[in-house]
Amino acid sequence: DSISELDSLYANASPEDASLRKEILTWRSFAHFFNKDYDKSLSDALHTIEHNPGWVRGYVRAARAYTGLGKLQRAQEMMNQASLLLPHSKEIAATQIMLIYLKKIQARVDVYGLQYSLDPNYAKRLISKRSYEPGDEILSDDAILIGCPAVENAGACCEVCMYPTTSSVPVPNTSKTVRLCNSRCEAISKNFLPIEADVGSRGCDYAMQLMLNKASKSADILVIDRARLAVRLFYVAYYRHQKQLGSTVKDVLATYGVFPIPSCELDNKTKDDLEALHAVITSFMTDAERSIYDIELLILTFNYVANYGIPIVSTDAAGTSISGYLIASVGSCVERWDSTAASPLSSSPDRRQSANCQVKLVGPSKVAIIADRIINSGDRLTIVAPRKGRSAD
Repeated sequence: DSISELDSLYANASPEDASLRKEILTWRSFAHFFNKDYDKSLSDALHTIEHNPGWVRGYVRAARAYTGLGKLQRAQEMMNQASLLLPHSKEIAATQIMLIYLKKIQARVDVYGLQYSLDPNYAKRLISKRSYEPGDEILSDDAILIGCPAVENAGACCEVCMYPTTSSVPVPNTSKTVRLCNSRCEAISKNFLPIEADVGSRGCDYAMQLMLNKASKSADILVIDRARLAVRLFYVAYYRHQKQLGSTVKDVLATYGVFPIPSCELDNKTKDDLEALHAVITSFMTDAERSIYDIELLILTFNYVANYGIPIVSTDAAGTSISGYLIASVGSCVERWDSTAASPLSSSPDRRQSANCQVKLVGPSKVAIIADRIINSGDRLTIVAPRKGRSAD
């Protein structure tokens, strides 16, 4: 693999060739980071800085390793040093802004004995700073950003948080009604339901049906559920930006809580489907608006959903199955563990573990993270990743 190759290159590099050894260590730090082996990534970065104190990339690599370990103050110190060496770098400035934001919201999870970190895709994750027993409630979160029942949902539930309810309220400026469980979910719904139920309704339904037909052939409904939630977040960006035209769309999303934006590699089929979907859901917009609320914005919201969407499964009063996906401000920041690929998920590089918690809906617009097994200080909170197939499977 790439790390073995870099190990060999470093071992064979002449001690006199400081430039080559510096480059190899920098790339090896990068490789360890994307393997989520943050301790080794940091070790290589610090070694590079020790022998090359003017090497900007060494400080950047060290900062990223520190974010993976949840040591945000140390990460900020490294980026500040990088900024002194390269003061006009937009990338360094953007990372500094991101770290300031993370430190600001750290107070939300301090009371629960948790620490924010950033994974290689810039997604917020949670590290435990104390021990938990199976069944312990680690955190409760009533700050739900967005949600959507799954395409296969059959139960009577809230349109935003999927809490069982039969209570219906009118959708503003339309003749339609929708199930909403409380005033908080009603307030959230006003960001997207009027558009979804009126100007975007027929086009959106048509586009989703086309994607559903494709997904049914491959038995992959997960991408449809993500796309439905991504469209809602897209409409939130549109609705709120229309009210704050002096700001950029990304700034508007950041004030809503959508920040930082994770990166995510999409296959060509998904990109093509999203482009077709975008053409339809923006059909009511002017050309000027479509240039602002472009395909990149839909891909951005899709990536956000892919990184933070939490599957919700329950039953309504009649015992009918409820399923859907939502994004909560803190509760969605658990790491996804893929059972088909082992990966180190704790602070000890040699330990390997499966998912250690669940995120459950515990009340109207309220989720909780519950420990499934013993969680030690330094462990990252992980849930089982949604699998391709049926809704919220």
